[in-house]
Amino acid sequence: KGWIKGFDFSTPTNIARYSHCIAVDENFNAYHTDNFNGEFFENGVVYIERLTQELKEHAKDMDPKERHIAICELVHLVGDMHCPMHIAYYGRNIKKGFFKVTIRGKQEDLHHYWDHGLFTVAFPWSYGDIAKMADNASKKEIKAICKGDVYDWAKASAIESWPVHNVKSGDDLGDYYPFEMRARCLKALRDGGYRLAALLNDIFK
Repeated sequence: KGWIKGFDFSTPTNIARYSHCIAVDENFNAYHTDNFNGEFFENGVVYIERLTQELKEHAKDMDPKERHIAICELVHLVGDMHCPMHIAYYGRNIKKGFFKVTIRGKQEDLHHYWDHGLFTVAFPWSYGDIAKMADNASKKEIKAICKGDVYDWAKASAIESWPVHNVKSGDDLGDYYPFEMRARCLKALRDGGYRLAALLNDIFK
């Protein structure tokens, strides 16, 4: 697109104006709101839906900087939706892993470890190599992964992420924890990547 080529992509972006966690109920269904009986809670899937609609309707008319920020936010939030520690099992696990555990003999904040540490230990390769590892689904499989809408994707991620939350403060997860989580992490990267591509294709088709 011509209006993309003419933009300076070094412009700093603020990706913190939206909540980055997904709130689900006891059946793993993502809430369609961020206000439950007058109580605000984090629910990034609502903002994924809003950003997608905003870009579909106004991308060509938006200020270039605002458009770039909106795309960056969408990329970030779809990624977060597939990170286990960004799923808030409302009423049961609202802390989202913000507690200390021992991993490879070191005290770690579990949420922050999933955000940063686990990935660098489990995947000590270039991003290009990791992308090739993750891009392993057939066209039929990709169609199944991308079936439904963002709320369906959030539910699928919540179901797959639930076993990761079977951890409590103070647990020793051992030396092999990042490698035990490698397959789960790679699947999340794969599914999130395909779904993000589906959203972007729909926006800019």
